[in-house]
Amino acid sequence: MLVKYSSAFVVMPGGFGTLDEAFEIATLMQTNKIEHFPLIAVGSDFWDELIGFARDTMIREGTLSPEDARFVHLADTAADVVRLVRENV
Repeated sequence: MLVKYSSAFVVMPGGFGTLDEAFEIATLMQTNKIEHFPLIAVGSDFWDELIGFARDTMIREGTLSPEDARFVHLADTAADVVRLVRENV
């Protein structure tokens, strides 16, 4: 039910549960189990290193494709989130 009626997914800074939900959404989009829609990570200071790891290390090692890394968008303000949803829906 978490994603059944969603048109975007917004993740705030959090712990393992937050990461679990974000990775579940990314995996469902990666495997085409759900349609692709914006996965927006709010707070670049919090998410930069994790996203950098995915985009740099995982792609370089071949465990993630460049297309898969495009699911995640960074936002720092509510206006950024709204803009990203409107641009990507």
